[in-house]
Amino acid sequence: MTSKLRFITATLLLAGLIYLLLSQVPQLSRIPEPLFSPSSGLTLSSSAVCFSSKVPDDDVLDNQGKFAVMVWNIHKQADGDWPQALWWQDENWQLLLLQEVGLSRDFTAALEAKNYQWIMLPAFRYHQQAFGVLTASAVSPQSGCGELAAEPLIAIPKGALYSRYALSDGSKLLVVNIHGVNFTLSLADWQAQLSPLLKVISQHRGPVIFGGDFNAWGEQRLSRLMQLMEPLGLIAAPFTPDERTAVFGSPLDWVFYRGLALEKAASQASQLSDHAPMTLRFGLLPSSS
Repeated sequence: MTSKLRFITATLLLAGLIYLLLSQVPQLSRIPEPLFSPSSGLTLSSSAVCFSSKVPDDDVLDNQGKFAVMVWNIHKQADGDWPQALWWQDENWQLLLLQEVGLSRDFTAALEAKNYQWIMLPAFRYHQQAFGVLTASAVSPQSGCGELAAEPLIAIPKGALYSRYALSDGSKLLVVNIHGVNFTLSLADWQAQLSPLLKVISQHRGPVIFGGDFNAWGEQRLSRLMQLMEPLGLIAAPFTPDERTAVFGSPLDWVFYRGLALEKAASQASQLSDHAPMTLRFGLLPSSS
């Protein structure tokens, strides 16, 4: 083999290797453009970051002043039998706040078969499939937005969605679903992701649920998280039993709320994900409007 032929062969092999490596790299979402179920009636804003609908005020989320919520990092549906695992407790949730969702057709079809409206914020795409946070609900939200924050070390974004729902007492429920920045030792990037969400909460006059995988590992993050929640009047839901995944002694997953009556909160062990689901039942307060 001549030197020229060896050079061409080596070049082709190198090009093939580069192509193979690039084909395995997730395609990152640069603009937080939410996706949603076709029947939701939602439309994107001109910036493609926020969404709204013309949901009637009597199209309320709660059922006679009660509603059930499940919050769960589902680990890209890599464990167990999905999407059937969403109903492993045989519960009709009014709200599902999910993180690390792979948006497959089977998954959305299962939600739509149960008459859920869903919104999903892709953080990245891998093999043409979107992955990110997803909020599903018994009725369409009235409005909301998506936020992305890049992981400092690996650049793959983490996402958050917030959306507003009508309640039967005339108030509006703000629901915030987050997958927190993880791979950074500094609090700065992690808190920077929380900052715009906390601003939205501070401006909302009404009940709030703020839940998800906060990646609140370690004493420093956990302490700071509690400091940020307190001035907003947000209460950490206490779980019984409490099987939430903990790292460095601190649970990663949390649900905070205000302006609602918490009737029950549990986090039961599950083999369906590397995180345990958090399930909650809320009631409306007489003064919440």
